[in-house]
Amino acid sequence: MRITRRRFLQGAAATTAGLALSGWRVLPGRPGVAWASGPTDAILVAIRLYGGNDGLNTLIPVTGPNRSLYQTSRPALGLSTTALGPTEVGTDALGHTYALHPDTLNGLWALFHAGKLAIVPGVGYPNQSLSHFLSEVIWYRADPVGVPATGWLGGWLDTLGLPATAVPAVDVEGGYLTPLLRTASTSVLAIGDLPSFVFPVDYDYSPDDDVAKQGAFDDIYQSLASAPAPLDRIAAVGYATSLKTAGYPHATVDAPLLDAIAGNLGQDLKMVLSIIQAGVGARIFHVGIDGFDTHSGQGAAGGFQGALLSRLGNAMKAFLDSMDATTRAKTVIWTFSEFGRRIEENGYGNNAGTDHGSVSPMFVAGDAVAAAKIWGGCPDLANQDGDGNLAFEETGTGEGRTIDFRDYFGTILKWLGVTDPATILPASGGWSTFTDLGFLG
Repeated sequence: MRITRRRFLQGAAATTAGLALSGWRVLPGRPGVAWASGPTDAILVAIRLYGGNDGLNTLIPVTGPNRSLYQTSRPALGLSTTALGPTEVGTDALGHTYALHPDTLNGLWALFHAGKLAIVPGVGYPNQSLSHFLSEVIWYRADPVGVPATGWLGGWLDTLGLPATAVPAVDVEGGYLTPLLRTASTSVLAIGDLPSFVFPVDYDYSPDDDVAKQGAFDDIYQSLASAPAPLDRIAAVGYATSLKTAGYPHATVDAPLLDAIAGNLGQDLKMVLSIIQAGVGARIFHVGIDGFDTHSGQGAAGGFQGALLSRLGNAMKAFLDSMDATTRAKTVIWTFSEFGRRIEENGYGNNAGTDHGSVSPMFVAGDAVAAAKIWGGCPDLANQDGDGNLAFEETGTGEGRTIDFRDYFGTILKWLGVTDPATILPASGGWSTFTDLGFLG
C-alpha cells in the first residue's frame, strides 16, 4: 500500500521507536552549546581487548626483581631475554628494563619506536572482579562499587550540552551500544556497517514515496519536539536518524593498509576512518578485538596471543598511517581490557595458558603522546593477592604502584579539555582525587 503523509503520521510513534531499535540505534539528546571543550575537533578511539589480555606477556620484564619471578612462573609461556631484545622499550620509573611481546615488532613496537605510543603499566581498580561480565561493566562505567546509569565517556558527553540532533559518538560494534558510551541525554549512534545505514524505504514504491517519508519525519519532529516525555525523545530519535542517514557515507573509503589487517578490527577502523573523513560531527568511537581469554593454548613467540597483539598494533598503526597529517595530529587511540591474567601459567607445554587476573598495561597512541616510554613503575610480581594475581596497591608499597583506572581515564579527559576529571568520574572505592599521569601532551 502506498504511504501518504497522513497515514505515516498516524503510526509515527510506533514507527520511529521501531527504527530506533533496528540495526542501528540513536539515543536522544538535548539542546545546548556547541561541540568541543578540549583540542579542536579532538578524535578519540577506544579499542577494547575482549577477554582479558595477559599483561605479563605483553610488557615483559628483562631485568630487575620481576625477571626471576617471571621465569619461574612461566616455564612454557616465558620469553627469553634474547627473544625480547628487538622489542625492548627501555626502563620503567624504577629503572628496570622491559620489552613488548616479540610479535608486536611491526605494530605496537613500531609505534613506540616512532615516538607515538605511551605504555601505562598496572592499570586496574581495587577489589578486582574476575567475572568478564561484571568487570566489563566496571570498566565501562569507571566505578568499582556502584553501577552508574551512564558510561564514563557518555557522562562526559552529557556535560557538553549538545543539541538533540548532534551525534558526537559512534559505537562500531555490529549495531550494539556498549555501556562506555551510554548517556543520559546526548545522542549516540551504534552502527554495524555503513551500506545498511540508510533511511528505510518501501522498494515497491521507491523512489516516489521517499520524499513523503522524509517530510513525514520532519513533521513528526516539529509537532512533538515540545511534547512531554517520551514523545519528545521519540521525535528527536526520528529527526536525528533522518539527518544522519542522509549525511553519513554509505561506503567505506579506500584504505589498503587497513584492508591488509586480518579479522574485524581493520574493517571496523576503516569504518571509523570513513566517518571521520565524511565530516559528519562524530569524534568519539569504540571498537573491539576478541580472543584474549587465553585459558589454554596461549602460546609464546608466534603463538595465539602474539597474533592478537600483532593484529592490534598493526591495525592501530595502519589506522593512523591512513590519515592525513592534520587529522592524525588530533587523534588518540587508547586500549583497555576487563582484566589481565594470573601471574602463574596453568597447563603444560603447548596447552599452557593463564587464568583471569587483575591489573594490566594499557596503550595510548597518536601524535599527542607526550613521550614514548613506560609511564610509571611496573607492579611487583611478588606482591600477590590470595588468587595469585597482582595486588592493587595504589600507594606504591611494593616494587611499583598500580594505577587506578580513573587516573588513566582522567588523563584522557584532561586532554579533551576537562579541568578536573574528578567531577566526571565516580568517586568510590577509595579514589576521589585525580592524578594526571602526563602521557598526553
